[in-house]
Amino acid sequence: MNVELFLAKRLYGTRKGGRRISRPAVAIAQWGVAVGTLVMFVSICIIVGFKQQIRDKVIGFGGHVQVMGYEALSDGETSVKADSVFIEELSGIENVANVQPFVTKPGMLVGNDEYEGVLLKGVGENYDYSFIKDNIVEGELPHWNNDGPSNTIVLSKSTANKLKLSIGDKVNLYFLQEGIKARRMSLAAIYETHLQELDNIMALTDIYTVRRLNGWGSDEFSGVEITISDYDAIGNAALAVNLCMALA
Repeated sequence: MNVELFLAKRLYGTRKGGRRISRPAVAIAQWGVAVGTLVMFVSICIIVGFKQQIRDKVIGFGGHVQVMGYEALSDGETSVKADSVFIEELSGIENVANVQPFVTKPGMLVGNDEYEGVLLKGVGENYDYSFIKDNIVEGELPHWNNDGPSNTIVLSKSTANKLKLSIGDKVNLYFLQEGIKARRMSLAAIYETHLQELDNIMALTDIYTVRRLNGWGSDEFSGVEITISDYDAIGNAALAVNLCMALA
């Protein structure tokens, strides 16, 4: 005997051919399964969307690839040499869209009797500002160069709120390096990416100021960020081989 047919007849009808009350219940159950499946599908789409947004924000802060000295991973203040020839070689690699040197230095921001630790990141003329511009919520992003101090700084909304700062306010930065070094800067812009782990620590200024604080020459940087034009279309192994050849 066909078990499926037997169960279907028992659910949908009586021996006399009448309808059972279970039929509406089955219809409700079917709709419940359909709605549940739809909810799961929407949830997966939302999770994938959040994943893509987080990846884009992390890449926006630091590029697809970072070239740094090994010791810089521990002390954060070890330089690498990156002259124009080196940068041109990296830029010439297939699928490399942009190469941008940067300099970082940990410090302390003090304003309105409040203080906050930050990682000051210096960027220059060839920096891709598109990500930061898209996330500016107040003020105007300066266009920094490599040859002079701007005396301006860009902070996240969370940091500015903690220090009770507004656009145009002055803020003092203190650095511990063979004594205490201090810089006074003006808040030019405020950004917000909603990626709190980075928003809470990252501050931006010109590369010239941070390089001078570290006592480095014009060809010394904390590292180099590399942005790939089509990261998904190339193999990780192929990219690694090309980068190793350029860095050798």
